This record gives sequence, structure tokens and C-alpha cells, in this order.
Amino acid sequence: DAILKLREKVAAAPADRKLKHRVFQFLLPYFKRRDLAAAAGVDHFIGISQASCDGIRQFYGRESNMIYSPIDFEHFRAGLAIPKKDYFLIVSRLERWKSLDYAVQAFTQAGLPLRIVGRGEDEARLRGMAGPNVEFAGSLSDADLLRAYGEARAVVFTPELEYGLVPLEAVAAGTPVIALGKRGVLETMVDIDDPRAAGGRGTAVFFKEQTPDDLIRALRRFEQAVFDRAKLAEHAGRFAIPEFRSKIRALVEKYGA
Repeated sequence: DAILKLREKVAAAPADRKLKHRVFQFLLPYFKRRDLAAAAGVDHFIGISQASCDGIRQFYGRESNMIYSPIDFEHFRAGLAIPKKDYFLIVSRLERWKSLDYAVQAFTQAGLPLRIVGRGEDEARLRGMAGPNVEFAGSLSDADLLRAYGEARAVVFTPELEYGLVPLEAVAAGTPVIALGKRGVLETMVDIDDPRAAGGRGTAVFFKEQTPDDLIRALRRFEQAVFDRAKLAEHAGRFAIPEFRSKIRALVEKYGA
């Protein structure tokens, strides 16, 4: 995934940076050989999600143990005490491979308030397509980010990743997620139409395609959904640091120090 993201980032560079793109293409076979050589020396792989384990199997031909990356659950759970406000939230680096443009377009079309936290090379382009209802908040302190998580009606998650901590941080703060329903997020979130969502245990509204229209349809579904903030946080507790430590310790004991 890292090599693919770097390729996309360089390919999207302006004309005066195309030389870097050509250099990268020239060096890519070397990077791949070094990567495979390094992987051959690994005794045991750990994947941060099933999607990650699938990638290890596909590219390295190796099996791996799956242990989800943790969140600081106790910190983000404090967001439960923060009253809600009327805006949606994106927390992300502002880079092209994060696929934020269709979300900016969707909220601009819908006229709904969107707050974007983060900075990056794609900020100017995103600002150029955003309407007055889209706020770019820049970087926030940990305390201000926690408040944003707690206040938001929902957190919007746009990329297709092998994992993703932002949805879990949001849910820990008692805030549901509107997410592209592909890869890692399918393992950590529960769509409101999933049978597992019975009893108010849904955590997210999924959409299928990275398009403004599909996201707008998800926003409409969200307006009809009901979420339980306490149960959202309870769900996120499964990804807390103590659980991660326990699984890592068990793995070390299994294979030896």
C-alpha cells in the first residue's frame, strides 16, 4: 500500500515535478527487490487487519497473525460528555490519495456544514472547490480534536485503506461514521443495515463508491438513522490499548522472545 500511495502522489505532481516521477519509476524495481529481500528475513508477520493479512499473503506469499492497531480509548471516550453541534467532520491529511475531493463536492452540493481538520499539499485545490459551508480548521491540539470528535454529528471517512484509526476514535467519542464501505473499515465498523446492528449497535453508514452522489445518498440514510452514543463507545472499547497489549504478549509467548 505504501508504494502504491507514493506512486499516486508523485503521479499527481505538477509538471515541474515530473522528473521526480520518472526517477521514481526508474527506481521502483529496485525498491521492490529490496522490499522482498527484507520480507524474506521476517520470522513472523503481524497484520493490522484482515485486509493487511491478505496483502501479506498476496505480495509475500506468507501467512500472518492479525492484531488490530489500538486507539487511546480512555482519551477519546471523554468525548461522550461533549454536547453535539450541527456539523459533520473530516479528520485527515489533505493529500490526493486520501480522496477528499468528492466529499468536499458532496457537502458543497448538499449545503451541509462540514469541518475539515488537517493540513497537506492538496489543501489549496480542495479550498478551490469548497463552498462557504465547508470550513478548513487546519491542525488542532489534542484537546480541540477531542472536542471536534465529540461535537460532530458524524465523522466522514473517504479513503479505501487497509485499516483506519479515525473511525474508531470517532466512535469512541460517541460519534457515528459515514464511510466508504471497503477494506479495513468493514472489519471495524458495523453498518446500520447489518444484522449485527440490531439493538442500536450500528456504528456507521456505508456508501459504495467514491462519488459525490453516493456520499449524498449516504447522508440521506444517516438522517434517518438512530445511534446510541454509549453503545458506540462500547464498540470502540474492543480496540483499546489493553486488548492490544494482551494479544501482543500472547504472540510473543507463543513464538518466544
